[in-house]
Formats: sequence, C-alpha cells, structure tokens
Amino acid sequence: MAVGAIALVAMGALDEEPSVAFSEEQPFGQPSPYSNGRSCAACHAPEDSFTLTPDNVTRLLDHGPVR
Repeated sequence: MAVGAIALVAMGALDEEPSVAFSEEQPFGQPSPYSNGRSCAACHAPEDSFTLTPDNVTRLLDHGPVR
C-alpha cells in the first residue's frame, strides 16, 4: 500500500485500508475513490516538482472543490 493511503488511514479518513486506492490501477491523474474527488495530479503539480505548495493549495481552494 502506498504512503498516501497509509496517511489517510492514520488520519481516520478511511474506515479500512483501501485495496486499490493508490496503485497502478489508480493512475496519478485519475480521481481516487477514497478522496475529495481530486486526482493526485490536481495538487501535486509538475511545475512544483510534484510537491504540495502553499500557493498551489490556495489556488485550488480559490477555484472550487474539484479540478
């Protein structure tokens, strides 16, 4: 299981560990079934070296819940 899914379980966002939430079957650009409807790529932008930056988070929040 990927680190992202472990973090969701640790934060209590999931009742159980997902089997395919973050895997080869769930591409980086596709919304995760266990998320807020965004894909990983919506927040982890290539122009930011795939990191989550405060500016990117602000931009996302200013433009609605789902990209």
